[in-house]
Amino acid sequence: MFANQDEPDKSACALEIAEALQLRQVNHRLQQEIAERILIERQLAASRQALEQQLQWMRLLRHITDNIRANLSTEHIVQTAARELGQALEVSRCLIHAYKDAPQPHLVPVAEYLAVGVLSLAGKPVPFENNPHFDKVIGQDRAVVTDCCADEPMLAARQEQRQVSGVKSIMAVRTSYQGQINGAIGIHQCDRVRSWQNEEIQLVEAVAAQVGIALAQVQLLEQERRGREQLAWQANHDSLTKLLNRHAFEQHLAVAVKSAHRHGYRHALCFLDIDQFKIVNDICGHRAGDELLKQITALLIAHLQASDTLARLGGDEFGLLLFECSPESARQFIEHLLERMSRFRFS
Repeated sequence: MFANQDEPDKSACALEIAEALQLRQVNHRLQQEIAERILIERQLAASRQALEQQLQWMRLLRHITDNIRANLSTEHIVQTAARELGQALEVSRCLIHAYKDAPQPHLVPVAEYLAVGVLSLAGKPVPFENNPHFDKVIGQDRAVVTDCCADEPMLAARQEQRQVSGVKSIMAVRTSYQGQINGAIGIHQCDRVRSWQNEEIQLVEAVAAQVGIALAQVQLLEQERRGREQLAWQANHDSLTKLLNRHAFEQHLAVAVKSAHRHGYRHALCFLDIDQFKIVNDICGHRAGDELLKQITALLIAHLQASDTLARLGGDEFGLLLFECSPESARQFIEHLLERMSRFRFS
């Protein structure tokens, strides 16, 4: 009987143990599933955050690009880029430099964003001499990233300057167009050592590319504008004396005639030439003749008023238009001018 009683007890005990093991396995699987779900949710949250950050960088880049392209002012382009980058990255300082190659290659700050309480570096050029860090920056389109400036050998030569500026972490990238440098962007963190993220680096590089293109376009437009102005100036001026030419003088004369007819103004028209100018050319040469014309021009200009119009009509002939001048006043002025010219000695 005792044996028969023990067997049911053993069976019940084995069943309890099996149920406990099964329950433990179920709990283990549940814990694994919960851990996996938590991990997946964290990964999804991180992915959503990264995607949102990427979308935010893309929107910021589009915003900066649109602002840059909306204006052809160099000052507007660089100020916009510096401000937007500085605020987006929450850095201490964002500097944009223009590249100058004379007399020696150097970078000149042209725009600056500053966080509250940060020292300005505006007006302090960055020389290239003994500066391997900026040698590297201007040699490539990729950003040069330094998380800890104190540990960077390339910045050792600029330790004093770095201490003044307070920079602890720096990111720098050149701006260029078709491989030609036209500036640089410097991102400074002064309040702490910062580990720059790939997304931040890519944003700065993308903005630098847009700034480089925009600056090149502005420079091309400025060159075209100066070219047009130069052509317009040449069309109306004598290249030797820089005075108005005959064509431009005739236009001024037409305006004077109209004002005389409409308003009764009185103007005086004078013609002057240089006696025996041909002898100077024949004996001393055309170079001496040109120099004589320039000295006579300077003498005439020194005695004119701002309202008077002087032009070289050709050869040794000059035209002079005296606005709002009576015949008697014109005669006295010309006599005085001739008297002064009679004392002129060409040398």
